[in-house]
Amino acid sequence: MPDAALGGRPRSSSAATLQEAAYELFLEVGYDAASAGEIARRAGVSRSTFWGYLSAKSDLLWFDVDAALGRLDGELADIMQDAAVQGVKTVLDRIRRSVSRVARDFGPGDVPLPFIEVDNMRVAAELRASGFSRLGRLVDSFARLLRASGASPAEARSMAWSEAARVIAAAEEWVAGHPRRPLGDYLVNRPCYSGTRTIR
Repeated sequence: MPDAALGGRPRSSSAATLQEAAYELFLEVGYDAASAGEIARRAGVSRSTFWGYLSAKSDLLWFDVDAALGRLDGELADIMQDAAVQGVKTVLDRIRRSVSRVARDFGPGDVPLPFIEVDNMRVAAELRASGFSRLGRLVDSFARLLRASGASPAEARSMAWSEAARVIAAAEEWVAGHPRRPLGDYLVNRPCYSGTRTIR
């Protein structure tokens, strides 16, 4: 529950509240200058509550992306159940459909604020650093499925990186779009390159 002794606004100790408070501070003083204690105080919660929701301050930048990755994990788990009997091309197609379904949750106005206010929040370096672990998680998930479908370890990693790059390229276009369309639009008919072949 909120800790009145800390001051701040009397809000509930939810992840969304912490995110809101953090974004306000990042805009005011920059990411590096906003400490966990200051974010917790602004949110009206204790530091222990802050760390109960987060494993790192950088998690605040990725709430929506991490939630989407969690939904994608569920989709990919369903594919794994019979990946061995479907073959590489079928599994790739199913991966892309799963990514597209998750992407539908992100409309034109759903770009996470740190990606829009990257300069004002002074968060570019942290987005790159903390984003790499998310990218690695995506690649590992894709590679496990492709390996289970019959690809060699090297082929599975190569295709997984190519597919992850396809997703990242679509996300970058979405963030930069003027006017911006839903995220899923940027994935439609986007080719994926694996080695010297184009898999469509």
